[in-house]
Amino acid sequence: MTAKISNPDRGVLSCPVRDIGLGGIFVEADDCLREGDACAMVISLDDTPDGPEVEAYGQVVRVEDGQGTAIEFTGMSPEAFDHLDRLMVLNRASSDELNGAGLSKRRSR
Repeated sequence: MTAKISNPDRGVLSCPVRDIGLGGIFVEADDCLREGDACAMVISLDDTPDGPEVEAYGQVVRVEDGQGTAIEFTGMSPEAFDHLDRLMVLNRASSDELNGAGLSKRRSR
């Protein structure tokens, strides 16, 4: 997953996404944005050329040297929010299935 982040002072950055949720995103870029910077983002939810994308606006809330940058979402369309929400539900369901399968095997022994 990657995010194209644009900021008037810094241009457009293409950054790997480490974590994403309904409230914001953490990207692997720590030397380009500063705390308080406003930005616009296009987040590719998979790395295929025609894959789904979410457009959002945000503000940098934390920069961790050597780690990355946390950006809080400040705006996105209802459709983008719904798409991101569905992604979170699908990822949670996949995780629960994996964890549940491992637990049930241990319990049945």
